Amino acid sequence: MLQQEESDSALARQLHEEINGPGLSQPAAGSIPNETSAAKSIACPACTFVNVFTDILPGRSYTCKQCLTVLPDPTPNETWNASNSKQEMVLCAACRCLNRIPLGKFDAIVCGTCCHELKSKKPASEVQPPQTVPASTRPIQVRCGECSSINALQVGRDVTNVRFECGSCQTVNEVSL
Repeated sequence: MLQQEESDSALARQLHEEINGPGLSQPAAGSIPNETSAAKSIACPACTFVNVFTDILPGRSYTCKQCLTVLPDPTPNETWNASNSKQEMVLCAACRCLNRIPLGKFDAIVCGTCCHELKSKKPASEVQPPQTVPASTRPIQVRCGECSSINALQVGRDVTNVRFECGSCQTVNEVSL
């Protein structure tokens, strides 16, 4: 049993070296790598998630661990620099993830992990409550004939034919109820 574990461990090391190149294998079990000197942080331009990589290899492309967007090519000396550290960090109340707020003006900013709204253009006191639907209408869900997306509509109680534009593919559909 012990011999099998040793051979599996040797095979794993060999495969790891083939994938990452010689000399870049993981540290031995029980040792703690010095993450402060080797760890590189790259912020995703799409979702602002801060990705931490232990080894940056030139010519290799990296993807965001959160949204799988291809990250810009890092330089070996690139770390999370001072200009990025000045950006505001907000903790999501729903999932407790730390989010870096992007620069610029936005109507709303949502968490990169759970899509919970972190910031809104209007303060909560100015947000209007949802309007109530008059009793003369009814909600329906209609599937688009082109892309099969389900569209939520409000129609009058006596309506039998509905013409609507699909919210996904912008195809005009006509449906008899």
